[in-house]
Amino acid sequence: MRKSTIIKDLQGMLSRALPKVKYIDKDWGQLDLEQPPVGWPCILIDFEEVDPKQLKGGNEKDTAIIVLTVANRRTTSSSAHAPRDAKEASYITIDLTDDVHDLVQGYSASEEYTPLSAISFYKQNNLPGAECYAMRYRTTYNVTPTLMALPDENQ
Repeated sequence: MRKSTIIKDLQGMLSRALPKVKYIDKDWGQLDLEQPPVGWPCILIDFEEVDPKQLKGGNEKDTAIIVLTVANRRTTSSSAHAPRDAKEASYITIDLTDDVHDLVQGYSASEEYTPLSAISFYKQNNLPGAECYAMRYRTTYNVTPTLMALPDENQ
């Protein structure tokens, strides 16, 4: 199985289930840029860590940690004295993390990988003017080596 399968499955499922999310993509560092090239709110997906275990026959069983980063621009106050509408709007991002978790916990689009299981949730404070949360999930899958034909040296 290819790791990209899981990212593509999550991206497709989340984009169908959460049409209010403007940008769902593989995380290639978009939020690290001064002007992040994303729509708000956004969900970024990537592998954080893969722990391979060697099996017989050159096969392996990988345990992977996948991170979904949920981020949104912060434009309203959640102060106790803020107007009610503004206050409600300020909770959109944290509420979105609940929606994402409800969809991702136990999710698997195929028998190629085990259902995702939550392992942590934490706030990231590295994005000025935005709220950003990292949601980490674990899955396992088998990898069967594929032999790639090497180019012929005589050609």
